[in-house]
Amino acid sequence: MDWTSASLAELITELRGRQGDSTDVEVKAAAEGVPSLGPTLCAFANMPEGGTIILGLDEASGFAPVSLPDVAALEQGVASQAREGVTPAVRCEFHMFQVGGSPV
Repeated sequence: MDWTSASLAELITELRGRQGDSTDVEVKAAAEGVPSLGPTLCAFANMPEGGTIILGLDEASGFAPVSLPDVAALEQGVASQAREGVTPAVRCEFHMFQVGGSPV
């Protein structure tokens, strides 16, 4: 998918309506650092279209943005899990957007 601010906003609205993530979208607050994503990466790798992981939104708070301490470190941590925690390695593509003034 070609992500834009508009497509992300539309997805967040859909997630809020569902009151949860979906089979191809996993949302993690990640305010404490890189979450463990091995099972999610493995599941998405086995789906024809892959999946989307969104870091920086708190599902329990209606997908409200949270403060991320270090976006670059999060990306590096996810990439490391994709390379080393899943066999065969999973290719990740990263995009950063602002939601409510916070990076996601």
